[in-house]
Amino acid sequence: MIEGGSELGWTNPLILLGFAVFLITTAAFIIVESESRSVESESRSPMLPLDVVQYRTFSVATVIGWIINIAFYGLIFVLSLFFQRAQKYSALDTGLAFLPMTGIVLAANLTSGRVTTRLGARLPVLVGQIFMIVGCASLLPVQEGVPYSHIAAQLLLIGA
Repeated sequence: MIEGGSELGWTNPLILLGFAVFLITTAAFIIVESESRSVESESRSPMLPLDVVQYRTFSVATVIGWIINIAFYGLIFVLSLFFQRAQKYSALDTGLAFLPMTGIVLAANLTSGRVTTRLGARLPVLVGQIFMIVGCASLLPVQEGVPYSHIAAQLLLIGA
């Protein structure tokens, strides 16, 4: 069962422990990566050179990617529950309901290199974000009992 702060309370020891583990491991990662740049370090090739965070393009792209991933995987989680609980789909039917979106993700990944080479990265990223926003926003009014055909177009937009 999935539980969170709203069920257990944000001051529950398990919730606080999760936050503490996150903070400690994040701090440890930053320390290890920053020390791997020093001359005394045995490893002079950090996994993530912290200097790149100073570049606006890298930082903006990272934040955008982070937001898109939270939205995308959050959407898959919520829609899985919606399909199985509200729409009464089986697990197999739920997986098949995601197939069109998955196919578009595959096609977009296979063609994105050529599109980016031809147009640059900015326009495809912007268009992809617009598709994601429109697709997610258009799912907001969806309610129990809506036919799958009314959801499929949004899933295609989100996948693109």
